[in-house]
Amino acid sequence: SAQAGFTNGFSFGAVLGQQLYNHFSGEARYTYRSGDMKLSGNGQETRLGAEGHAMHYDLLINATKPGSAVRPFVAVGAGAEVFHGTSAPPVFQPLNNLAVLTQTTQVKPLISAGGGLKFAMGHRAIFRLDFRDYVTPVPEKLFATRSNARLNGWMHDLIFLVGISYAFHEP
Repeated sequence: SAQAGFTNGFSFGAVLGQQLYNHFSGEARYTYRSGDMKLSGNGQETRLGAEGHAMHYDLLINATKPGSAVRPFVAVGAGAEVFHGTSAPPVFQPLNNLAVLTQTTQVKPLISAGGGLKFAMGHRAIFRLDFRDYVTPVPEKLFATRSNARLNGWMHDLIFLVGISYAFHEP
């Protein structure tokens, strides 16, 4: 048996938000994630360059009203993630009796859950600390299994983001 997944890398993103009600807001989000796809087991490991592009809409439940100095929130949403193998596979890959890593692209549904803090910096600037768990089915085309092997399960991609936002109107 072997474990399939992705190594840690760097992430960055963009957010467009809207204040729906006093304690509810919404955000359309894009997050880029780099890192290698990895297959490991029986003391062996193989890696291949990869990246992910997550696009989703989150509903935020804010603990405080707009204009508060600190706004803790929880978030839940859904969307899709595009997985892409970015480097050419080597001629020989360990664990190739189970699966091989491929340079392909695959789109999978995504569930987003997390939370964070927003800190007011004047009238329109906001400093943010965000934590997200992006949950997707394993992209089986990137981890091509042999006829006698099966690949199943869900992946959890834990992402911590720090950012500065700008409000186009005062909260």
